[in-house]
Amino acid sequence: MKGQEIFLLEEGNSKVIFHPETLKIFNVNEDETWGKVRALQKKDYSKYSESDISILNSKIEEVVKESPLSIKNKSTNRDLFHVSSVILPISGNCNLKCTYCFAHDEGKIPFKSFSKNEAKSAIDKLMQDRSYDDSLNITFFGGEPFLNFEVLKFVVNYANSQYPKYKINFSATTNGTILTEEIITFLEQNKITLLVSLDGPQEINRHRKYKNGGDSYSTVASNIEKLKNRVKFSLRITISNDNIKNTLRIYKYFEEAKVLFNVVFAYKSGNTSHQLADYTNEDINIIESQLNKVREYYLDKIINEQVDKIYCLSILSDIKTLRYRILSENHCGAGFGLFSITNDGSVFTCEHLVSYTKYSIGNIYGKINSKLKNDFRAENIENIDTCSDCWARNLCLGGCFAEKVLSGIKPNKKPSQDSCSLKLIYFKNVLLLFSKIIIGRPDFFKKNTKKNDERNC
Repeated sequence: MKGQEIFLLEEGNSKVIFHPETLKIFNVNEDETWGKVRALQKKDYSKYSESDISILNSKIEEVVKESPLSIKNKSTNRDLFHVSSVILPISGNCNLKCTYCFAHDEGKIPFKSFSKNEAKSAIDKLMQDRSYDDSLNITFFGGEPFLNFEVLKFVVNYANSQYPKYKINFSATTNGTILTEEIITFLEQNKITLLVSLDGPQEINRHRKYKNGGDSYSTVASNIEKLKNRVKFSLRITISNDNIKNTLRIYKYFEEAKVLFNVVFAYKSGNTSHQLADYTNEDINIIESQLNKVREYYLDKIINEQVDKIYCLSILSDIKTLRYRILSENHCGAGFGLFSITNDGSVFTCEHLVSYTKYSIGNIYGKINSKLKNDFRAENIENIDTCSDCWARNLCLGGCFAEKVLSGIKPNKKPSQDSCSLKLIYFKNVLLLFSKIIIGRPDFFKKNTKKNDERNC
């Protein structure tokens, strides 16, 4: 094994060897061994003999070979238009005006809401010739999808009644402001899962305002309580550059609330009316300090407090990836089995692109442009040559392709420097967290990372 094929991570009393190609992690306890490993990586044989280094190299190779084989999640055929998951931006309206919203183009949402007839036609077209798949995942998007609740209800009832032989799963992404009792009851009865956007406690949630400038926090927080024990849901938290000093506080807030959540840092989109996704070197340093504290917070909870459950889905997903060494080809399914379709039948490979007609790859009532489909999709990590030397390539998987496209970067190139820096900081802390749990609380994995759990993106 060549020195450049391993990544060494040392922080405090933690000394970790990471093998990027197989996601194998080794904890090193002896300083002498660590010194040899560093010499192997640097090809520096001044302190140790080549024989010593060769023996160590053989031992590392032996452990990698003897470990369980990595699971390879393969993407579907890139040339086929097979839809396993569809995102329907069912509403072109929203009652909020979130500062960083990627659906806004010059302050407006450019796509229109679905009518019942348009929704019926789309469902019928999607259900034609599904010999390749007996199931379909439908996600309602927007705008705010529940502003078009009558059509949303129609889609669910129509699809279930007309296509009972298929397993159709429904979900929705919502701002959580208009979850009435009628809506919650419908969600509960039809087992529709929700992704609710909320950025933290009231003073941190300040970018999620009503159009009249009013605060949305108290309404959303109240509705979240109503969902508990009735509707399966998780939260999406966006940390903008003016909230980075609150990163640890945000993680703590949602862990203490005992609700499942994912965290993302604000990223660039076609909405250029804000600078909340611009990060200076000082910002990156602050985020690194905060994520180091987040790691220590979780280590304390898991090892010292002996908690059996944490609620951050992204961390759970990534430690599961490391535990089972799950190698995937792409960052997500966009452009493979996952597509977004607007009310006129226009097809996009990602919901983040539907505001821009130039990214349409065709129409479900006409033709799909295979070249455009392959141009605007999540690229195979092995084809991103600018990521080939990065130790985190099989964890990051090249980053979000839509973010790259909207930033003027080709999908087969690495993300922006800011994005790369944030990913490397995050995954460094995931590796350290994982390596500590292996030693201090191995039973935690059995309770929280099952093989058949879905990977969260």
